[in-house]
Amino acid sequence: MDKVEGYVFIVNLVDGIKVIYGEGISKSDGCEDFQANGLSPYLSIEFARQEKKDFFQGKKGIERISLVRVKMRIANNFDEAQKIFRFGNPNLVGVIEPEKDYFFSKILFGPYVMGGDLSLNGDASYLYHNNLKTFNNFFFAKAIAREVRREKPDKRIRIAEFILEEIF
Repeated sequence: MDKVEGYVFIVNLVDGIKVIYGEGISKSDGCEDFQANGLSPYLSIEFARQEKKDFFQGKKGIERISLVRVKMRIANNFDEAQKIFRFGNPNLVGVIEPEKDYFFSKILFGPYVMGGDLSLNGDASYLYHNNLKTFNNFFFAKAIAREVRREKPDKRIRIAEFILEEIF
């Protein structure tokens, strides 16, 4: 099981999409899309606050920016996920990873939300297109993750607990 814990900021765009930003992969990047950087948050809340302020100062098309603590537990496979998440854990997402390690990108998905973008299949949408909605039932999350794996056989599909706590 992999763990992710730290700070990110969520940008609510005027078109209704929410994007999560974490620490940039290279030293020259202050922040980067949380999915594109391999789910890498800021470890320091002070640095996250400063980067949020610096990066988005004067940008248009932004409705709101929230500083958030993120906690994730990512199961290595479906059997491990069943042992960890079978009971409780109403905040589950799927994680799509490329098979090759040299790609950082890890794409998160959750349930389809009425009126949202149908990005994956009839029951799932990319997290940025469903208002960051998570699965609230392990067996539903597992069924959808298996279907996504069937549709994307060249990708590794995992299930993760995904908790966001807004910092005021």
